[in-house]
Amino acid sequence: MKGPDFILIGAMKCGTSTLASQLGAQPGLFMTTPKEPNYFSDDAIFARGPDWYGGLFDGAGPGDLRGEASTHYTKRPDYPDTIARMKAAVPAPRLVYM
Repeated sequence: MKGPDFILIGAMKCGTSTLASQLGAQPGLFMTTPKEPNYFSDDAIFARGPDWYGGLFDGAGPGDLRGEASTHYTKRPDYPDTIARMKAAVPAPRLVYM
């Protein structure tokens, strides 16, 4: 699975949408659509599998840094499996916490 090089995480209403938009407008950076796939946090979305998640990055150009921004990744009590899922799929994620 080709996944993210970095993941924006943080509280809701803290600016992740603005940062994701600004990063996505830069040459050499690609942000997913939707901005918040919530792949690692939502059971039903996670069940779609790694090919679905990897497909979110298909629009990235060669050499582009790939990112996504899901605020639910910081809601540990509500989504207890997020960290384990992320660690298994992206062994050394670069996290930008806002």
